[in-house]
Amino acid sequence: MNKLSRRSLSRYAAQQIVAGEKPVNVAKQIASVMLTDGGIANTHLLVKDILYELEVSGHMSIAKLTTAREVTHALQDEFIKTVKESLGASKVELETVQDPSLIGGYKLETATRTWDMTIKKKLLQLKEAF
Repeated sequence: MNKLSRRSLSRYAAQQIVAGEKPVNVAKQIASVMLTDGGIANTHLLVKDILYELEVSGHMSIAKLTTAREVTHALQDEFIKTVKESLGASKVELETVQDPSLIGGYKLETATRTWDMTIKKKLLQLKEAF
């Protein structure tokens, strides 16, 4: 029996979710295939691939916002708006993380893009320039 590729599984999962299938049902189907094919060790990669497929299809994006300090809800809404406009996503889920080592600024990551506007990165770039 031929194994299904991780890319094929991720495309299938994204298509099913976009078509309105409950994610829990899709997850059960994918888990069954992965158990049968012995690919259970790559679940984290499959999840990344599904997020990529959902993002490039314009259906949804899950963004991770990392800042040095807490971000207001109004500013979170601006980041969501930026991701929607930049990626053409109809829905954006925003996860916020605080990391004081960034000093200031922000890092915004999705499945296909990263905006790193942190002071830490700018200082590292200056250091490398000299």
